[in-house]
Amino acid sequence: MNRLLQSKAISGYILLLVLMTSGCASLKQQSPDVLLSDLALLPSQGLAPRFSVTMALINPNNSEMDIEGGSFRLYLQNSRVAAGVIEKPFMVPALGQSTFTAHCTGDLIGGASLFHKLMKSNAHAVEYQLEVKLHEGNRFMPILLNRTGVVNLSGL
Repeated sequence: MNRLLQSKAISGYILLLVLMTSGCASLKQQSPDVLLSDLALLPSQGLAPRFSVTMALINPNNSEMDIEGGSFRLYLQNSRVAAGVIEKPFMVPALGQSTFTAHCTGDLIGGASLFHKLMKSNAHAVEYQLEVKLHEGNRFMPILLNRTGVVNLSGL
């Protein structure tokens, strides 16, 4: 009985050491960058609009990234207007980039809030925020990416 407890304790220490070592290795990696490349309207199902979103993921590291999937949210003027999941796995080469396409559904309440904000102001620009969570095969924690910017409406 005592040997069984010692064996479990040793196994636990080894597992903890492996997790700590892999965690430290992933800390040396730079965060990738995500860019919104295309946004296209899809046929809706019900009242909520659907979109096809194409993003580019840029890997600044010298090791490839195997992305298993993820999720994302798009905000305009601090109102969530769409959310979706990245269902298909893809690979980003070392020191390279890959584009991927995912579908998302529009948020009716967030869209109404955005419409109300735009009608109240005479905005010539719209702030956006793209939140992306990616699951990579060799990481314990997901990769969290956040991209913000401003779209100038006066040139459209």
